Amino acid sequence: MTWRLAREDDLPECLAVNPAGMGHEFVGRQRAVLAWRTLLKLPSCSSVVVESNRPIAGHRMIGFGASAFVSPAFASAEIADPKPGLNARIISRIDAGHSVVLTEAELRHANTFGGLHLVVLYASWLRNLLAQEQIEEIKMHFAASFLELHAGYRLIQILTEATDTVDIEHGYSTGVHRLVSDFKEYHELHPGEFWNRDRCLFILDRESALSVTASIATILFHYKEPTLHLRKEDEQLLSAALRGMTDEELSEALNLQLSTVKKRWAAVFERVAKTRPELLPELEPDSDRHTRGRQKRHHLLAYLRQHPEELRPVSQLSRTKVNETGPAARV
Repeated sequence: MTWRLAREDDLPECLAVNPAGMGHEFVGRQRAVLAWRTLLKLPSCSSVVVESNRPIAGHRMIGFGASAFVSPAFASAEIADPKPGLNARIISRIDAGHSVVLTEAELRHANTFGGLHLVVLYASWLRNLLAQEQIEEIKMHFAASFLELHAGYRLIQILTEATDTVDIEHGYSTGVHRLVSDFKEYHELHPGEFWNRDRCLFILDRESALSVTASIATILFHYKEPTLHLRKEDEQLLSAALRGMTDEELSEALNLQLSTVKKRWAAVFERVAKTRPELLPELEPDSDRHTRGRQKRHHLLAYLRQHPEELRPVSQLSRTKVNETGPAARV
């Protein structure tokens, strides 16, 4: 099995992995799919698929995971008044044009100053088709991908709604998720509603995460301030380079001329040399330009693998600037 980033054309098969997580209950399936297409394009959303090297019962795509950073007000309301349909409320708000998923500007601001609320909308695998060892391998890929995509953010809490008994058992098995509600009170007050009863809301916060040492959750909530002060263009280049792309592949992936890619590398090295010169190696004076560039790249990427916070979106307005100009500057 392997995992990769989800593509838009994967979506129908992804949402079929566990239809209970689709969030179509308020808007219908067709409009929910359109909302998901919008969601997957947003910078605050991450999504992955787990694929089997050989089809299982005709399926190569056997797992789907998706998450999104949401507004603090939405997260607080969900915790204060828990009820079934977390995904449905997110999808219906996107459908209505009033998304609670953070824009890029909001994401940068919250990751710099306040902290982030993450909703895991999907972390499911095909039901009733997989052996237990296959399920465990999917969970391993989910954990690895989640860590790669979310480590380095200024996380406050992670919310997820379990939509069946399998999800509930998985939530409890992590040892770090805390139950917010099993919705019993809600069902008692709304006996005629259509939600299935085997649902519940879990939360993972910093206190719970740090209670289990050396866990993935601990890493996720261990935040460090970035020091390189990279630009958005730098983040895009370096994030792609971390996936092993050559300059030619970077040119295609970023839709840039090859000469522009090389100029961006030079600008990145210059910026790093000013802020953290110790990250770049001492170079032999007689080494050629290609060798020097390769050595610099190797050292910088090795550092970034250990410090993902450097590539996470942050506001270009420094904390010092905010303190000097006051709350009105926080746009």
